[in-house]
Amino acid sequence: MRLKVDTLSNATVVPTSAVQRGPAGTFSYVIGDGDIVAAKPVVVTQQNETDAVIASGLSPSDRVVTTGLPICQMAQKSSSAGRSRHRRPI
Repeated sequence: MRLKVDTLSNATVVPTSAVQRGPAGTFSYVIGDGDIVAAKPVVVTQQNETDAVIASGLSPSDRVVTTGLPICQMAQKSSSAGRSRHRRPI
């Protein structure tokens, strides 16, 4: 059962698969200029099995990597697969 308590307006929401955890904290791989992948630190305020609400670290226009994460390397050029833009209330 789920109970709706509040609606977050203008929240940046990404798929849970876009949020990674490492020794330096929580981050997401983002596809930047020239389709180059870079890790960006993020702060997650809420997360469920499908979505994560990002408090800081990502902008709504960022393209996040959701698949192929084991082969992601810093400064690696990305293909178009696994890119996602999300911005919606959760």
